[in-house]
This record gives sequence, C-alpha cells and structure tokens, in this order.
Amino acid sequence: TETKSRAQWKEYSDMERPNRVKEINDGCHNASRTDDAIESFRKYSDCMDAHKQQYENARAQDSEQRSSLYREEERRVSEELPKEKAMAVFRGFALWILPSLLLYALGMGVAWVRKGFRTGV
Repeated sequence: TETKSRAQWKEYSDMERPNRVKEINDGCHNASRTDDAIESFRKYSDCMDAHKQQYENARAQDSEQRSSLYREEERRVSEELPKEKAMAVFRGFALWILPSLLLYALGMGVAWVRKGFRTGV
C-alpha cells in the first residue's frame, strides 16, 4: 500500500507541472508567432513581461508544493528507517539461526537412530 506522501508525490509527478507556468509560456509563444523573428521575439518578451507576476507566483507555488512533498517524504523515511533496519537485522538473524537449528535437529535425529541400532544388536 502506498503511503499518503507517496500517493501525493505520484499525483504531483503525473500532472502537467507546473500547469499555470506552461499555460503562460505557451500562450505567449502562440500570441507572438509572426514571420519576422525579431518581431516575434519582441511580442513574446512583451507578453511574458505582462504576465511576469503571474508567472513568478505560479513558479513559487510549484516550488513550495515540491518542497512540501520533499519534506513529507523525508519525514516519512526518517520515521520508517529505524523500523526497516531492525527488521533487516531480525531477518538476518532468522536466516542464520533457523538453518542452524534444523541442522542441529537433523544431527540429533541421526545420533538417536545410530544409538538405537547399536544397543539393539
């Protein structure tokens, strides 16, 4: 199951980001199309200047949203990491002790069978 922050990050990553920044840029680009490259650049520049505050606000909002998601993911990792480390140590111990105990039990079974054959003859 995905945690809340992972789901938020996936949703954020999947969307056209940043939407408003892209809209402003594309709108100015489309509005400035002319055959003359210099005139086209001038129109694009004027359009971007007219939308400068909106553009900067959209970029700041996008940056804040990204930072918030990074902080949330970092907090989640710092909370879960000690648990995951302990579980890794436990698994390592279990992978060592279980085969050892099984081998010991097999040896005890073989010794019991050998002892039974020696006393019965």
